[in-house]
Amino acid sequence: MNGEDIQGLDFKELNKLEAIIESGLSAVVKAKGERMLNQINTLKKKEAQLLEEKAFLKQQLMRMGTCVGQTGIQDQCSERYSLELTISSMSSEDPAHNYNGTSSYTCLKLG
Repeated sequence: MNGEDIQGLDFKELNKLEAIIESGLSAVVKAKGERMLNQINTLKKKEAQLLEEKAFLKQQLMRMGTCVGQTGIQDQCSERYSLELTISSMSSEDPAHNYNGTSSYTCLKLG
């Protein structure tokens, strides 16, 4: 219905049309609000998962940093890169990682 189409309507018909439009608009606003709340809840769940993953990765990096610092490998992999991962086998001082008294290292540099 165009604006020109309502020219011939009387007051009662205009009120009825207004009620129909308001009802439709109310339904649209309600549906929009529900969708927004669903998106917010989904994003909050995603945020919680990401925070959990961040804490886990931070904990792993802290453990790796401690391991790297103890074995003295850090200086051997000192070039600057975006991400550096150092994997080392412990010397014979660590019985859980005894590899016949040998010590080796591997540097993985991603840049």
